[in-house]
Amino acid sequence: MAVMELKQVSKKIRRKQVLKDIDLTLEAGKIIGLIGPNGAGKTTLMRIMTNMIQADSGTIQLFNQVYGKNSEHIFSRMGVLIEQPSCYPYMTGRQNVDYIRKLRGLSESVLEETKKLTGLNDAWNKKVKEYSLGMKMRLALGICLMGDPELLILDEPMNGLDPDGIFALKEILIERRNHGATVLISSHLLLELEELVDQIVLLKEGTIAKICDNDSNIEQVYNEVYGFSKKTL
Repeated sequence: MAVMELKQVSKKIRRKQVLKDIDLTLEAGKIIGLIGPNGAGKTTLMRIMTNMIQADSGTIQLFNQVYGKNSEHIFSRMGVLIEQPSCYPYMTGRQNVDYIRKLRGLSESVLEETKKLTGLNDAWNKKVKEYSLGMKMRLALGICLMGDPELLILDEPMNGLDPDGIFALKEILIERRNHGATVLISSHLLLELEELVDQIVLLKEGTIAKICDNDSNIEQVYNEVYGFSKKTL
């Protein structure tokens, strides 16, 4: 079953064609890896998928509903983390979680669940401005996962996480997938994605260059699509 469908989605930013004629379907109960070099259009695509910015053309369906003026309610079924973790720096971790909990109308039990999930026990009542990048990322991920969303869209969620945090995140995402959730995740950590995803979507210069199941060497597929041939930064 399709959770999200994009048809002929295109976007220009400052006269540059960032995305062109994107056709993509996210199936229920799958983890999909979105990869590509810097500038390929990954974050722009995710921002359009989460209604943060509008596409110039094309259509998007989420849970069989076309995006429109009265479609806000369907976004409550989605958990989103785009680019850097965004939390209120002068509020504590607990206050940040409680604020979003109230906006979403979730029960108070979510507070303790999120505290355990993030592992921020000692920092739970500290202001977020005192957090390291990894702690901010764990808090943002905890907020994203609240309420068991049916669709997760995660842009570079492993940034700043230590190895334990990466292992834990992978286990959580696999568990959510096994319970029917759909996950779209971007990352430059190809080996981590290879161990996690069911399907790979490769973006190149704003277009989908290849979609394949994760039954082959992801690094080899990457090199085939992007023509990596020498060691340069």
